[in-house]
Amino acid sequence: MTPDHRVDHIDPQTLADYLERTRWFGGKGRPYAVTGVRVVGEVPGAVLDGPRVLIHLVEVTYADGPADGTAEAELYQVPLVFYTEPETRLDHAFVGWWED
Repeated sequence: MTPDHRVDHIDPQTLADYLERTRWFGGKGRPYAVTGVRVVGEVPGAVLDGPRVLIHLVEVTYADGPADGTAEAELYQVPLVFYTEPETRLDHAFVGWWED
């Protein structure tokens, strides 16, 4: 995937909101600035005759710094699928709209 096709324009607030409502996000309750949520890498993929798939490596930097042996920043793998039409069966996992 060339740099001009990267999906690095995900709104940090949208990504932060998504992380907060997932059950696997370990930073619940820890303060962090939205600017502390950023995509630091991605692995592109696709499904044959299907949607575009990306696994984002997302770094969350916490405002409280290291506490009780926890990390100042954590990395998360965030898989995202980009459908051309709304998938109502996946409303619970909806992150946001994206335009190519």
